[in-house]
Amino acid sequence: MRLTLILLSPLQRQGGNFSTISRISSYLTSHGHQCLMEDPKTFQSVREFQAFLQHKNVDLVIGIHAYRSGCLIRASTVPSILILGGTDVNEFYKDINKLSIMTEAVHRARYVVVFSPSMLSRTSSLWPEMPSNKVKEIKQAVITEPSSSFCLLKYLKSHNHIPAGTTSLSNITVFLLVGGIRPVKDPVFLIDKFSEWHREDCSVYYVIVGPKIDAEYFEETFWPAVKQSAGVIYIPGLSKEDTHAAMRDCFSLVNSSKSEGMSLAILEAMDVGVPVLARRVTGNRDLIQDGETGLLYDTPQEFVIKARSILSSLEKRGQIVTMARDQVAQQHCYKVEGHAYMTLVQTALSEQFSS
Repeated sequence: MRLTLILLSPLQRQGGNFSTISRISSYLTSHGHQCLMEDPKTFQSVREFQAFLQHKNVDLVIGIHAYRSGCLIRASTVPSILILGGTDVNEFYKDINKLSIMTEAVHRARYVVVFSPSMLSRTSSLWPEMPSNKVKEIKQAVITEPSSSFCLLKYLKSHNHIPAGTTSLSNITVFLLVGGIRPVKDPVFLIDKFSEWHREDCSVYYVIVGPKIDAEYFEETFWPAVKQSAGVIYIPGLSKEDTHAAMRDCFSLVNSSKSEGMSLAILEAMDVGVPVLARRVTGNRDLIQDGETGLLYDTPQEFVIKARSILSSLEKRGQIVTMARDQVAQQHCYKVEGHAYMTLVQTALSEQFSS
């Protein structure tokens, strides 16, 4: 039976949610279903959303983020599957009004999807009354497609970020942070330490890639810090393929987030074969075994110590890369993820038709 599905998600192409919903859409479409991807911001009210569902004869809604998509799902009469994104259960719950909306949404949804054991635990803590069989853990898959035409060295030279005479990436060490510029990603956390390190060793650079998500934070906090910091470079977003190529070309990916659900950038870096140094927060601990599939740190000082450890031992760096790649291959497979969503869709609708 061919189904019509609405997939709700913020559709900023450089965001992790967009990549996730695109993978789900691709899998379901390849199995004969019609998938309409929509940004929740498109709809001004639940009534407008309901009219859209009726006009399109939608069978099921799949939405990412318990607040952003939940604002629409909470009052929808069409069956829904709600995927928790991370910031919803880690940050948005602190606002009592947003928590109320998310609570309505998770109760309305047929199923609630989490990416990891820690998100499962968090969900149980926030909504202990929710039946355990309603919450399903589906690990995110990862697909990387590095551009063959993008070269990080050429980009940095052409934009005058590094000396024009630099002839090879082996002459510099690039640590790369990928993520939208907003407070929860905390891109300024390591800036002072990196600038200090660059003054000691001018071959070390900290490159931050990501679109401006929070304009006020960008103008008042992030950009002033970048402008006054030697060795810190900001690139205002790249295509997905060029971002993957930048990861491929860098020495290591950095994550400095205050909280994470399941960082797609970390999975992508593991897949392309570079080590990850990530802040020791719950979501990152789900992905990284410290010293085995990556390195975890709490403070900027600890970050530098661990970064230097893989700079001084290419053997250790290689071991981490190998183990991380194996983990991604075993646990974050596209077909496994797609099949899990397909099964969930069929189950949700079979319950609808039998009720």
